Amino acid sequence: MFLLQYKNMEAGMRRVSLLGLVFGILLWLPGGAQASVVAKINKSTQTMDVYVNGVKKHTWKVSTGRRGYNTPVGQWRPKWLSRMHYSRKYNNSPMPYSIFYKGGFAIHGTNYVKRLGRRASHGCVRLRTSNARILFSLVRKYGKNKTKIIVANSSGSGKAASKPAKKKKWRKKTLKRKIVAVEPAEPVKADQRVRVILSDDFPRREVLTEARTIIRGPLL
Repeated sequence: MFLLQYKNMEAGMRRVSLLGLVFGILLWLPGGAQASVVAKINKSTQTMDVYVNGVKKHTWKVSTGRRGYNTPVGQWRPKWLSRMHYSRKYNNSPMPYSIFYKGGFAIHGTNYVKRLGRRASHGCVRLRTSNARILFSLVRKYGKNKTKIIVANSSGSGKAASKPAKKKKWRKKTLKRKIVAVEPAEPVKADQRVRVILSDDFPRREVLTEARTIIRGPLL
């Protein structure tokens, strides 16, 4: 009787362990029990794609940093949220539904909706306030630790783009010339003119030396 009860207990423990393992795997599977929010910002198209559990839910126009105000490229999780933030650095400009992810850089709403789709910010990621409210609510619902923010120069993963290879400068090859004839060929006087005929594979700096060798006398 005791042996039967022990076997039943052992089988039950195995089932519990197996269920725990399956549950743990499901937590890490995309779209599983562990919900996640991913906001991908594409600087080349000035757009943001929002994914929930691996499914694209939204695509919005944004504005990243204009010339002189770069928006850094990389991947982060939100650091802190502010429903209504005011920028101390830029004349207390309103930043509704701010999601700060790297120092003073944040995703937030803006009133400059006409500039969305173009680079216009001081480095933050601007979007329409109604869209910022949706993203803000998603982050609060699923949690900061289950949210990822990706900023990329193109549709990549957010890794810093490699520097383009330097273009090789095209240089025109200098034709080398060779003396093929000198007129006159005999030694000349100092005030007599000499005609030197060159080929296309002889360097100019050797013309004088070669001419003197052939003529065996001064050219000038």
